[in-house]
Order: sequence, then structure tokens, then C-alpha cells
Amino acid sequence: GQSLSVYPNPNSGKLNIRINGKIENSIIPYSIINNQGIIISFGQFNTSVSNNINLDLLNQPEGLYILSATVNGKKELVKFIVQK
Repeated sequence: GQSLSVYPNPNSGKLNIRINGKIENSIIPYSIINNQGIIISFGQFNTSVSNNINLDLLNQPEGLYILSATVNGKKELVKFIVQK
């Protein structure tokens, strides 16, 4: 199963990313990709601090986005929609 979840989905540009389950590495890089394949935001989870990240994409247009992160050596992709 997926370790990553995005909620709410669809969202208005404010979203939460949660990592579930047992995580091998505490630092997990992530990126947000728009529907043109361009990385518009990136950062990293520190799961020793929190399994939750709040993101603000309010300056981005409506559309389909993809959260990409490598969790426990496996690349995971989660699609979500920004609707204003």
C-alpha cells in the first residue's frame, strides 16, 4: 500500500501530506509536480519530528498535481487536484 496520503483532495491550495506506516529513514525528500511535469515545490519530511506536513500552493493555478517521494526505497506518486 501507499505510505503517502494527501488531504483534502481536491483542495483549495492548502493541503496536508501524511506519511503512514513504518518508515526506515527519518528524512524523506518530496517534490510537487504540475501537469506540465515541472517541479513547483520541494522539501523534505523529517519523520522524527512529525509525520505530517502542511503545504501552501495557493499561488498555483487550478489543476492536477503529483506528489512524488521515495519512501523505504520505493518511489510513490500521489495525484491531487487544486480547485479554487
